[in-house]
Amino acid sequence: MVTTLDSERKSRDSSGIGSGCLPVEIRELVAFCPKCKTLEAICFVDDHLMQNRRFSQRYEKVYHDCGAEEPCRLYRFS
Repeated sequence: MVTTLDSERKSRDSSGIGSGCLPVEIRELVAFCPKCKTLEAICFVDDHLMQNRRFSQRYEKVYHDCGAEEPCRLYRFS
């Protein structure tokens, strides 16, 4: 199943509110580059790509550093 960051948003647990801790959503998705066929697990914190040398995020799209103009396809682990 191909997914986007917006379609993967889940409702947050409100148990951290009031305790001084804000709930943080951490997700790991698999990125597939359509140009060079790279397949790699990447991590997101609240829909923002964690620092990564080979991938970058522009809005809700993720791009590989191989120069592909088409964004990577993102897959969930099942």
